[in-house]
Amino acid sequence: MKKINYIIGLLTLLSVFGCTKEWEAPGVEPNHQVIYTSEYQFGNRVQVGGSMTFTDASKGIVSRTWTLPEGSHIEGSSETSSTNDLIHIQFNEAGLKEVNLSQSFGGAAYDGNTQRESQLDTAILINVVDSLSLQVKAHFYFPDGTTGEELDLTKTNEVQAGRMVKYTLTAIGEPARIVYNFGGGDPSSVTYIESEIEDGTAAETIVQYKQLGTFSTTVLGDRPRPAGIDTLNFINTINVIPSSDPLLLTDVYVKDGFIALDYSREIEPASVDPSTFSVHLTNEGKGLDINPAVLTATVDPTAGNIVLIALDGENIYDDDVVTVTYQGGILQSTDFVAADEFIDELLVHRPNKNILEDSDYHYSMETSTGLDWPNGGWGAPFDHYDFTISDTESYHGSKSGKLVLPPGKGSAFSNNKTFPLEAGKSYEFGVWIKVESGASTIDDAAGEVPSILVYTAPDTDWGAGRFNITTETPEGEWIYARMDYYTAKTSTDFTFTYRPFNSANTQDLVLYMDYVTVREVNLRP
Repeated sequence: MKKINYIIGLLTLLSVFGCTKEWEAPGVEPNHQVIYTSEYQFGNRVQVGGSMTFTDASKGIVSRTWTLPEGSHIEGSSETSSTNDLIHIQFNEAGLKEVNLSQSFGGAAYDGNTQRESQLDTAILINVVDSLSLQVKAHFYFPDGTTGEELDLTKTNEVQAGRMVKYTLTAIGEPARIVYNFGGGDPSSVTYIESEIEDGTAAETIVQYKQLGTFSTTVLGDRPRPAGIDTLNFINTINVIPSSDPLLLTDVYVKDGFIALDYSREIEPASVDPSTFSVHLTNEGKGLDINPAVLTATVDPTAGNIVLIALDGENIYDDDVVTVTYQGGILQSTDFVAADEFIDELLVHRPNKNILEDSDYHYSMETSTGLDWPNGGWGAPFDHYDFTISDTESYHGSKSGKLVLPPGKGSAFSNNKTFPLEAGKSYEFGVWIKVESGASTIDDAAGEVPSILVYTAPDTDWGAGRFNITTETPEGEWIYARMDYYTAKTSTDFTFTYRPFNSANTQDLVLYMDYVTVREVNLRP
């Protein structure tokens, strides 16, 4: 029985010069198999109704036959087979399709550097995708995670201020990007990348409506190749009306240099009194512990549900720890619901973009194999290497790195890709981790507890910070581990060496790591 050579996904060119011989008689043509398609660099993907060029550039061919799959034909005809060296196939049916090529050579033929028989059968797998199409449904969504009745997006729907809506997406045709714009919503826009679409992250989006008025929603999906786009416009589909629900503080962060108190709906400007707010600011690295005076407190002119607090003579930096207190007063929403007091509400610094996403670095493990994370070859106690790529757990995408450390042992390993940093700029290095086991047996009182840190190269800072793992570290839950702040000395390409260590522990420490982050930060001078 003939052996069929399957070519899947990215079709590798079989080089005409793929084999060498010490001597060949003059005039004797070698037999080489060389097949390629017009889309081999793009995963052999084509849209329904589109065409693809197939070329048999093999040497020493005596005869050939192309056999086409169901739902396709030679472009410009109804033929489903051909003996030509170059053909254009039109695909009219979605799915994974198999184009077969049967070749007869004048003698034993080379497939790359491997010599095979004179009769070769090859199956080329083609991914025929549907035209891009989006479908979106919306339901009322409640804080306990349940959903209510469906909204009719062809009409205007009344939503009480502060309430939430869950948008559910169904995408056909493998989009590479989904972009939502929610008028009057929080968030106001969301962009999902291809990996988030594939792993289901983009399937549901929760939006809270905090501003009174009538708003529209748009959804765009597109892909670069084969080019496709679909856009949904739901005009004036959400009408946000006053509510008697409690007025909730939903977030505290920095906005344009102000402390932003983000409420569940719009605030009555006349009810804001600066004297009812106080701020506590600490920075352990700078030895700072102060209570800066509140200079002003006003409603954000661009978002009526946000109160902006300005401090008197003090700025907030990304490495500061800031809490805010509201002692009570007359603060209320525009629909006359009073705001509750709160004490020491923590300000959460909103992260800048992860610059690794624009590099080749394997920040999300999706394209990684174990070979991409080599052992650093350090001596004891950092000579234990047990790091594998796993598809059983993931924070982002469908893969993560699994790390196993015996008691008293550490590792040193890296990724063989690089990323750029700019001289004089400061960055935060972090990674999401999920401890599977081993946290409960740590001696928290020890001089050094288990930790994970990274060293940069070049310009290594051997005094780099670390993320400590203690008995307080939750097991079975993804948490963000900030490992270090770093100021680059030069503008060049960098790489990381990861150096985890399981000290002061009687059990193996087993954890997963995923979504490595490098974000620009503004540190207190």
